[in-house]
Amino acid sequence: MKRLIAPVALLMFALGAPPLGAQTAGPAASGPLAKTLGYFIGSWSCKGGNLKAPPMTATVTWSFALEDTLVDQHVVVPAAGKAPAYRFGGYASYEPKKKHIISVSTDEYGGWGVAWTGGWVGKALTFHDVANDDNMLGTAVDTKIDASTFEHARYAKNKVVFKVRCVKTPS
Repeated sequence: MKRLIAPVALLMFALGAPPLGAQTAGPAASGPLAKTLGYFIGSWSCKGGNLKAPPMTATVTWSFALEDTLVDQHVVVPAAGKAPAYRFGGYASYEPKKKHIISVSTDEYGGWGVAWTGGWVGKALTFHDVANDDNMLGTAVDTKIDASTFEHARYAKNKVVFKVRCVKTPS
């Protein structure tokens, strides 16, 4: 089960999302957190995964929480074939001392991770792993294709091992 969980956990870590009915950004959503992660607020349909496995689909949702001081992340991958459904969640917040967004996540099987980003560089947002349950540290890069499409790539030892494309779903 660990072999299935690790690739799916990568999808979840990169693609956090909140439950339906979660708070969306209000007029007060501003500052570094909103500037960095505001693009993702809402629901997305994603397809892809571990490059060595058949593509998976997922619903990913992000929303602001706790008076816009956190971004709540939730990912749901439906059951497919022999693979069971999978859920993942996390939070991101701004750390002003280092001027980073810090992201923490966990899944329903106890997988977890901590990563940080300094923000967008052009159309790319790169998260750098600090620690995770399997100690396989790397980076994840989200690239804006346009206002409603992005791609997520996970790197291990400078090689892409996981890739997904996400399209925003209408509100």
